[in-house]
Amino acid sequence: MSSELYPEHSHLLRRNDDDSDNVDIENPYKDPVPQRSTWYLIALTVSLLGVQLTWSVELGYGSPYLFSLGLRKEYTSIIWIAGPLTGIIIQPISGILSDRFQSRLGRRRPFMLSASLLGTFSLFLMGWAPYLSNLFFEGTVAKRVTIGLATLSIYLLDIAVNVVMASTRSLIVDSVNSEQQHDANSWAGRMIGIGNVFGYLLGFLPLYQIFAFLHITQLQAFCTMASIFLLMTVGITSLVVTERSFPTSEKDQSIASEIFEFFGTMRQNISSLPESLRKICYVQFFAYFGWFPFLFYITTYVGTLFLRHAPKGHEEDWDMATRQGSFALLLFAIVSLASNTALPLLLESGNDDEDDDDDQYPIEESSRAYMRYSLPEHYIPRVSEEPSERSSLRSGPTEVPSSAPPSQLQRMMPSNRSIISTFSTKVQIKGLTLPILWLVSHLLFGTCMLSTFFLGTSWEAQVMVAICGLSWACSLWIPYSLFSSEVAKLGLRESSGKMIGVHNVFISAPQVLSTIIATIVFLQSEGSHRDKDDNSVAWVLRIGGLAAFVAAFLCSKLLSIDF
Repeated sequence: MSSELYPEHSHLLRRNDDDSDNVDIENPYKDPVPQRSTWYLIALTVSLLGVQLTWSVELGYGSPYLFSLGLRKEYTSIIWIAGPLTGIIIQPISGILSDRFQSRLGRRRPFMLSASLLGTFSLFLMGWAPYLSNLFFEGTVAKRVTIGLATLSIYLLDIAVNVVMASTRSLIVDSVNSEQQHDANSWAGRMIGIGNVFGYLLGFLPLYQIFAFLHITQLQAFCTMASIFLLMTVGITSLVVTERSFPTSEKDQSIASEIFEFFGTMRQNISSLPESLRKICYVQFFAYFGWFPFLFYITTYVGTLFLRHAPKGHEEDWDMATRQGSFALLLFAIVSLASNTALPLLLESGNDDEDDDDDQYPIEESSRAYMRYSLPEHYIPRVSEEPSERSSLRSGPTEVPSSAPPSQLQRMMPSNRSIISTFSTKVQIKGLTLPILWLVSHLLFGTCMLSTFFLGTSWEAQVMVAICGLSWACSLWIPYSLFSSEVAKLGLRESSGKMIGVHNVFISAPQVLSTIIATIVFLQSEGSHRDKDDNSVAWVLRIGGLAAFVAAFLCSKLLSIDF
């Protein structure tokens, strides 16, 4: 099995020396991870709340903002290629750098903190781009400078979001044992859902009226609040969450050569992934091909339908149309959050003990194979009297959480896990597993996109968008849960950053392809950047729906894998 999962020339799991006879078979990257409390999982994933709220600025106001500057649809689609491009390039680089990084704050948190500061700067640049350009330039030159600053802010914001997102996902893999990976990723999905709700609610509210005493625009107020949430949530994760101390090893490769090799041998990196991880990536490719146009153009689509049947006096009120699109996304976020909370309770839970017994041998074989290809010849696991877990602000030894005796109050109170488990067993649907639920979500999303052939009013479109929230909830939770649990089970935590980088390539690359196709569709359209009779956005959504059906077909191949 190990030879199939990890080929001899794997570039993800490279042998550091031809002679592996002296390698200790005890994998230091599979050290037992203590059971995490619910509060720990909340603190671990709360940074995703701030990231998603920040990203909602782009999703809710990005396209209308660029249209207000006079850009046509085909040019905005080129600008939106920033997101997937930074995902393809930045996330793998940040993953490789954080895998090799050593500091008192750990491997992931320095990148999260730096990226959050960059995100704050980009938000203020986006909100105040017209003010800054008019401060130094006039007329046409000022307009062009505004477009340039707005484009730059979008690129910087995408870089910041990608780094924080990748670091948090890697931190989940590093800090949580394989049995709790599903719980951790469920909380990650909930935090993203809460961030969506807050973000789209702020976008729908008339912030310029609420903060009229500040004399700022709607976008400026939105960017300010998003930056506050981003800094606050990333700060909570960095302060509360502990990072594991992984043993250091001397590597022959420099960081630069490892990065160049990663991109130069991408095909081999993909082929070296275990089969289960590779199949998840294939599904993600077509899933995000469909999601990309929805996320960036659904506001425009709903607003266009609103203006076709607008109340008297609002026939050309694009600000009201944008708020109607933001309301649709608010419904979308509420349904997504509710689904992320309810759907995990419906899944059938297997017998954990039996699963552990069945998987013991394959996991051990995978760990041994990983050791042969990743550890240096004379590696000796570090032995210390101190626990491997260290507090983010303390340098002294700490107690292992699992060994601490419960307090008298804790013994008197019922366990949160036991309460949830008792309720969950009563609502479980027999035979419902993560892959099956993921497959159904693709079919639902594809059907919703094809329904644009029949939708005629904004309220009908808002209902359709709300239904898509169920599919989005599954997309935020299930693939990451399957992927990270497999990485943890196989004992591959040392390279989790690099593997998540490969996974993100399958999320970002289809978005580039989707952007190119959207640009072609927009070029064939005769409508301007604000033409309510233009149907080009609807056609882009329908093409994405077809990709969702392909994702559903590929997802069916996961049903035979025991996750």
